[in-house]
Amino acid sequence: MSRKITISVPDILYQKIDAWRQAFNLSHIFQEAISEAIKKKEEFQKRISEDFNIPEIIERLKKEKFESEDTWYRQGEHFGLEWARRAHYLDLKNVLRQPAEAFAGPGEPLRDYFKTTFQQEKPGQYRKFFLSGWKQGVSDFWNIIKDKLEEN
Repeated sequence: MSRKITISVPDILYQKIDAWRQAFNLSHIFQEAISEAIKKKEEFQKRISEDFNIPEIIERLKKEKFESEDTWYRQGEHFGLEWARRAHYLDLKNVLRQPAEAFAGPGEPLRDYFKTTFQQEKPGQYRKFFLSGWKQGVSDFWNIIKDKLEEN
């Protein structure tokens, strides 16, 4: 049984196909081309699964992913601690009340700070880990000093 599908081509290719339509069996050409492309993909996947220890590779990549995330978390923690050391009391209290993701958003008071920090550090896809670590650094600083603020 044959099934019908629709494909899209750029205008310039369509014009050329239209001019040569009588000279080619387009269905046959497409079937051969797509069969060959699928065959190559299947052979590639088979070769990979036979030539490599996929579970071992996945385990290594998971470990590397965790290490990357942890590195950015620790980097954020360091920056948060440094920021907290210089922060105004009201800014500290404000940061402690908010979720980590809120700090760098549009309209947030710390947006410019994070814009500059992210230009220097470029966490990219690890931004959420950096921000979580940053908040933790601020929280750790606060936990060290908060009781001392109550002393006379």
